[in-house]
Amino acid sequence: MIFLKDFGIVYFKFNNILTLILEMNNTPEILVARANPFFDDVIFFLDSLPSSNDKLKPIDDTNRLFQLIEKNNVTEFRKTLRERLYKNKKPTWPYKYDLFMVVTISGSKKDVYNKDLDNLLKTLFDTLKGIVFEDDRQITRLVAEKDITDKFTGVLVAIKEILTGKNVRSEPSVFTTGEDCWKEERDEKMKSGRATYLDFY
Repeated sequence: MIFLKDFGIVYFKFNNILTLILEMNNTPEILVARANPFFDDVIFFLDSLPSSNDKLKPIDDTNRLFQLIEKNNVTEFRKTLRERLYKNKKPTWPYKYDLFMVVTISGSKKDVYNKDLDNLLKTLFDTLKGIVFEDDRQITRLVAEKDITDKFTGVLVAIKEILTGKNVRSEPSVFTTGEDCWKEERDEKMKSGRATYLDFY
């Protein structure tokens, strides 16, 4: 059992089923999440995702040279999350083949809506690059959305590795908190030596 004191969440895992106890309006609420075995990884993190809106600072007007300045909150976010990912690195990382990804960025209007989606995704991909996958050019298919909510702030990333000769055309749900409707698929995948991970970082 792990207590994330910064977020007021207790969670524990058994057989890649994630059980969370959240403090909602001073009342504990239990949420059981099971990853869809269509995906190889479902990653949650409850941090506000900063926007990689880098600035160019002139350093030599004569030769038109500029220095790329990354915002401090982006640098700190990447450092912190990469440390957490390294601590719980999966045996399948980094993925080497093409990837299909589903990304949901949740938060308030101020935290999410007023930021460009492409700049938010740049921060995310730069953070995951070199740990979860080798390079973001592997992402050949992407579904990304902003989820405007005042209930929580965080990011959900679902990853499907597209093995050689395979093609992915569907856009399935990445996890369920209801009935365990993928038990057979998950068992078959485990028998074949592959797994679907569902975890917090």
